[in-house]
Amino acid sequence: MREIQQRTEITSANTWTPITIPIGAFDFILQLEDSTATFRVSVDNSINPTSNGLFVDQTGMYSHDGVNTAALTLYVSASTTTFVIVQYTN
Repeated sequence: MREIQQRTEITSANTWTPITIPIGAFDFILQLEDSTATFRVSVDNSINPTSNGLFVDQTGMYSHDGVNTAALTLYVSASTTTFVIVQYTN
């Protein structure tokens, strides 16, 4: 079970919103609060947020196995305004 949960608001659809995963975060999961929305994940915010990046379908999630040894900034673009939820163990 994940100990820590962070929520970040996506205020505009189809634009990159930065999400920082802290040092020491273990096995993080990234998902949207709105289960009807789709989203994309990228480490590069200069690419097109509507067609590039890793696509995640409705009710899907992005997960990472392992421990972060440096702060990691991911960019999330959602099909609608919603909240990004990040859960991890520290």
